[in-house]
Amino acid sequence: MAKKVPLSQMSALLKKEVTAELELEYKAYSFELFGEIVKRTPVDTGRARSNWTITIDNPKYTTSNTTSIPKAGTLDVTGFPDVFIANGLSYVEDLDKGKSKQAPAGIVEPALVAADIKRRR
Repeated sequence: MAKKVPLSQMSALLKKEVTAELELEYKAYSFELFGEIVKRTPVDTGRARSNWTITIDNPKYTTSNTTSIPKAGTLDVTGFPDVFIANGLSYVEDLDKGKSKQAPAGIVEPALVAADIKRRR
């Protein structure tokens, strides 16, 4: 015999499961976009590429002289906080405007398109 579950309990359980799944998708998209931005950043010394950061609630514009590829770390996306992908270098805006032969279409817009295409597959 089937167990009876009150509709209010089913609704709460479904909401919890859907929210958890959406949080995972939100997090996955954030990291996908971060990766695309890093990948599409032109490289001369590697400094522009290495200074991208991904944070929640507030952007991080600190810079370093390192030239290693940035690591994203982890994000707590519970409740869908604002996610910021930032780069504090003074010339990154010029790179994003397409002033590099390596990325004439810029960085962020093409990264958004690429991440969106990947997520729709």
